[in-house]
This record gives sequence, C-alpha cells and structure tokens, in this order.
Amino acid sequence: MIRFLSSKVGLAVVVLGFMHFFNMNAIAKFGRKVGRWLHEASYEVAAREARTNEA
Repeated sequence: MIRFLSSKVGLAVVVLGFMHFFNMNAIAKFGRKVGRWLHEASYEVAAREARTNEA
C-alpha cells in the first residue's frame, strides 16, 4: 500500500516539476518578446512627441 502510494506521489511530483519547467521557459521566452515590444513602443512615443514639439 505504501509502495503504491509513494510511486503515485512520486510520479505526480515529477509531472508537476516538468510542467513547472515548461511554464517557466515559456514565461521567460514570451517575457523577452513583450519586453522588446514595450521598448520599441517607448521609442515610438518619444519620436512622436519629438515630432510634435518641433512643429
């Protein structure tokens, strides 16, 4: 009984660990992409403001 239960708990821990690793990898990848978008958007806003201040 204990051997069966411990194998089930161990399998669940391994599966949750794999899911955690996959999710953290996806968050890191998409976080860099979103960070680039925000960085580009801030340059566009600054350029737009500079153009309106010149006119």
